[in-house]
Order: sequence, then C-alpha cells, then structure tokens
Amino acid sequence: METGKTGKYLKYAIGEILLVVIGILIALWINNKNQEYTNSKIARTYLADFKRDLEADIHTLEKNILKNDIMIKNADSIMIASRKKVLSEKEKNSFLNWVNSLMGETYYVPEKTTIRQFESSNSSQLITSKTLKDQLFTYYTANDVNENNFEKSIQLYQHNYLTKDLMKVYKNLGQNSTSSNIIAQKFNDEFDLATAIFFKQNLTTNQNKQYGIFKEKALDLIKLINSELE
Repeated sequence: METGKTGKYLKYAIGEILLVVIGILIALWINNKNQEYTNSKIARTYLADFKRDLEADIHTLEKNILKNDIMIKNADSIMIASRKKVLSEKEKNSFLNWVNSLMGETYYVPEKTTIRQFESSNSSQLITSKTLKDQLFTYYTANDVNENNFEKSIQLYQHNYLTKDLMKVYKNLGQNSTSSNIIAQKFNDEFDLATAIFFKQNLTTNQNKQYGIFKEKALDLIKLINSELE
C-alpha cells in the first residue's frame, strides 16, 4: 500500500473474483445441460411408454369392436328368426349360439400404467408439446367418464336384466325341451325379452361407435408422440 501498488492488488482481486464467477457460471451451465439431457431421456421414456399403452388400447378396442359386431349381428338374427313359425336348418343349428353370445358383454378400460406414473411423479413439465400434453389428459379424462358412466351402465343392464331374462327362457322351456323352433317362438311371445334384445343391440352399436372414437384418438396421439420422438 505504501509503495503505490494498491492498483495492482485491486486488479488482481477483481481478476480472481471474475475467475470464480466465470467458473461458477460454467459449472451451472454444465449442470443445466446435464439436467436437460436427463430430462430429455426421461421424457422420451415416458413418450415411448405412452405409445406402448396406446397401442395396447387400440388392440383391446379392436377386439371389443369385433366381439360387439358379432353380438349385433346375432341379435338381428334372433329377432328375424323369432318372427318365423318354422326355422331353416341353418337357423335351427345357429339359434342357441346366437342366444348364448348375448350372455356376455365387452368392457373397456384403457391401460393406465404410464399416466399414473406420470401424474404421481409430477413430471408434466417434461413433455414440452402443449398439444400432446393436452390431448393426453383429454384422452384419459374421456376414458374415465366413459367407464364410470356408459360402460358400467351396460354391464349393470346386462347382469340385472338381459342375462336373467335369457336364462328365464331356458328355465321355462324345461330341461328336456331344447327345440330351436320352441325357443324362437318363446322369444316372439315375450315382449319384454324381445324389447331387451333390441335394446341390447342398440346399446352395443353405440358402444362400438364410442370405441371407434377412442381408437381414432389413440391413433392421433401415437402420431403426435412419433413426431416428438423423431
């Protein structure tokens, strides 16, 4: 200080401070880049998992649509045959199978493994595409509404009404009476049962329309995911 070297020491101190600041900034930049890389890897993993779940949904929907198409066709065949006094050989051989097919129902629940992990880990910020993120949440919300309303209503109707009515027909016919002509006539005589089958056919048709909508939404989401993964 006494020899006039104050300026040199001050410059040296400032230089040291600048070096430390630059070092900190470089370390932060590297850390941010590492975090971005890690987040990108996690995001791509989520996207790949969402795609896998959506493909599983499409497979389930297609399987349900096919099963429903068969039931719709069989319900139509039952209603046509029940109006005839005498069935053809083909109708006789097929009638009981048509009836039995209506004892079941389809029930659709999407694969939710990835969306549950995604929501519980609070990772929504990892997917940067707002369009994709919005459509994902819309898709799963719509599926929840469909399950809690339409799917459960169909299942309750099936278990509480149609299956009981179908079993009642067999019971009323007696154990030794399995003639397709008699069964068809029984369907024709019982207005409530004929109405139930008609209602079942319409419900199943509407269910397939809903399944078709969800399939298209899943396909659109897969396209968006593929564009993000490219």
